[in-house]
Amino acid sequence: MTGGFDFSGEDGVERELADRLARVARAFVAELRAEGRLMEPGAAALGEGRRLERPPERVVPLAPRQGPAHLQPVLSGAELGAVEPEVRLASDVPSAGAPKVFAQEADSVSELASQVVSAGPDAVFVPDPAMPTDSGDRPVHDTAVPVGVPYFEPVPAPEPAVPVMSPALVAEAPPDPAARLEPVPAPPAGMLRGAITLPHTRRHAPAPPSEDPAPRPQAVSDHPLPEPVTLTDDEVLPVPETVERAGGPVLLAARLRVESAGRLEVTQITADADRVGVHIHALGLADWEYWLTVIGVPPDVRTLRVGDAEVVTGRIEGTEVRLTAHEVPRLLDDASRTLVTPYRLGGRVYDLARALADRHGRSWRYLGRDGEDGMPLLALSGTDGPPMPLGTLVATHGPLT
Repeated sequence: MTGGFDFSGEDGVERELADRLARVARAFVAELRAEGRLMEPGAAALGEGRRLERPPERVVPLAPRQGPAHLQPVLSGAELGAVEPEVRLASDVPSAGAPKVFAQEADSVSELASQVVSAGPDAVFVPDPAMPTDSGDRPVHDTAVPVGVPYFEPVPAPEPAVPVMSPALVAEAPPDPAARLEPVPAPPAGMLRGAITLPHTRRHAPAPPSEDPAPRPQAVSDHPLPEPVTLTDDEVLPVPETVERAGGPVLLAARLRVESAGRLEVTQITADADRVGVHIHALGLADWEYWLTVIGVPPDVRTLRVGDAEVVTGRIEGTEVRLTAHEVPRLLDDASRTLVTPYRLGGRVYDLARALADRHGRSWRYLGRDGEDGMPLLALSGTDGPPMPLGTLVATHGPLT
């Protein structure tokens, strides 16, 4: 069939194929006209309201064959008319006397096209006649299949591996906060690559309360409770002497810290097994005199000067307290220089040039003379009463202000 075909170039192939397809189309149209199934445009109105002389045939696509399907657009509408060369009627069986031009030309074109072209992305897609239809002759699916490509049955996609809720679980009561979770085996499902299957859980409602009556409170036994055990003096463990002795200073130091929390002159309060130590940085003589009164230092007790500090020892509830007051020696020296007739006693400086008041509010004045021991002598104001040494007055009626 291809003995006279020119394979010299692409244009020659296209012209040869177009010429042969045109002859096939003309032969097909002539065959339809000869059988009376092709109507002219003007004769369409004459057939209105008239039934067909024979029942309609089922339209089926041609069997796939290798041919120049992608070269069909080279034909114009004038050459093909209103003909669909790829569709035949099932009842169109050529008679014995019908010309064989259509079959011969189609075979030659198919044989020629199979040698030079192959199905590509522009191939004609026709519906698959083997698929079922939903109504009439229209297939259920509209998927186009390329001519010459084998058809594969669609495989349903596997179900995702996700938890599936059983219909019976939907009808159960809403979950209760007290419900517990219990793992149950999951139904078989299609597994996907990389999928994670989660265990199913079923909520169980809490068990109904028991119908047994509430337990009754038991009667209290008439037996008396056992008396607490008391230990005798011999059974009590003795407190170590070091612990008992250290308890006083430690507790006293803690109490002094609380009582002096707001005083700015306090720098440190310590405690050991024997005594309490109080360290201050006096801002004035009033700070020094306050702590002399707190630790119970007698007014006539002499103090000790150590460097820039004045040191004295007193007692609180039988516990020894040592006071170290920095800057007090300087403050005492400054006060002595400002007084007219200063006299220092018990860590205090008294001005004998003015009247001094005892703790009872009585006024005492200096007589201008001293005793044999060098202690100044004072007497009540307005009297020539017996003179009294300053040390004795401070010890019995002091401190003086």
